[in-house]
Amino acid sequence: MNVIELKSFLTVVEYRSISLAAKRLYVTPSAMTKRIQRFESKLNTRLLTVDGVRIKLTEAGKKLIPYARQISSTYDAMKKGMSSYSQQFKTTLKNRYFILSGALSNL
Repeated sequence: MNVIELKSFLTVVEYRSISLAAKRLYVTPSAMTKRIQRFESKLNTRLLTVDGVRIKLTEAGKKLIPYARQISSTYDAMKKGMSSYSQQFKTTLKNRYFILSGALSNL
């Protein structure tokens, strides 16, 4: 399971539509369908059923929603909490590049 698949599942649940969820996440409907299928395969259970154009949650899908929301929320908080370190990392890389390029030009 990966976060992209998990967030795709939550978006399909929110919009009750593969097409609308795909638009929201800037992917094609077929790519969205593949994400959901991979997610279901990794969990070894069906999460959604399609009845014509309507999306319905299975019992497993309904049960998964609070866990998926919690994981998604925790992931978002982690990314936000790490963002300041990311900036430090970029600054460190830039500084090392300038030092290294200066040293190389002296050779």
